[in-house]
Amino acid sequence: MKASISVLVLALALTLAAAEGRAQRPDLRADRPAKETAEPIRDRTGAVLDNPHITDFDGADFTVEHHGGIARIPYDQMPLAYRKFFLPDPEHGKEEAERRKKMVEDAQRQAILEVQRGVLERQMRASLEAKRAQQTNAVRPGPTYDLPTAYTSRETNDPTKPMRFEVSLHQGVVTDLFPLGGPLMSLELVAVDDDVIAVRRSRHERSLVAKIQHGREESGQNLTWLYSDKNGCSVYWLDTLRKPADSGIFIIEYAPQSPLRPGSPLRQQLPQIPKQP
Repeated sequence: MKASISVLVLALALTLAAAEGRAQRPDLRADRPAKETAEPIRDRTGAVLDNPHITDFDGADFTVEHHGGIARIPYDQMPLAYRKFFLPDPEHGKEEAERRKKMVEDAQRQAILEVQRGVLERQMRASLEAKRAQQTNAVRPGPTYDLPTAYTSRETNDPTKPMRFEVSLHQGVVTDLFPLGGPLMSLELVAVDDDVIAVRRSRHERSLVAKIQHGREESGQNLTWLYSDKNGCSVYWLDTLRKPADSGIFIIEYAPQSPLRPGSPLRQQLPQIPKQP
């Protein structure tokens, strides 16, 4: 009987001692160190993180979730109470940093490609819509009169009919059109390709960029209107396979009874500038 009581007393004492030991033992989990020894976790700017929780360590930086989001804290900036549970591994940290950098660069490259593809698609869509509108509406500038398409030549020079004739201009040369039978205007062919032409009337003027009109030459659908003066004269670009290299063919068009068309009395009274070769 006495032996049983002694065993019970000894067991009760051991249970109480173990409970007291557990109550006094500190909580040393990596994300929750002993409160009496822990320092607050701060981000790179020094701000204290609210309710922090370590989710990853790559050997150089800690990934910490907190009330305001996610932060990356360098190993040497973490409190000692957290660092003692992790061993730094600079090589692994360098590999992780390079991997993250590559992911960011790939994402940026993909974003740039998406933007470029979007711009190209919009340009192609706009070009297609412009061609469709041109085919359906068949709208083109000019002419400066409203008469049938019967034209007179410079030799015949019927004053009751509109007059058209061609002049060739070298690219990059500002040419006075008056000696060539044109209006009181200078013109320079700046650049031209299959779809666009750039011209200007002087070196000090900003270039006029126009979309070239394509179509049947016999019906005048291949004329791109460029300029008009106040005397019933217009200048067109002629889209033709006859265009010589490094130059272009322009159409000078006069309305009927235009005061400055070739052969008119007023034009003959103006001083004649020597015709350029």
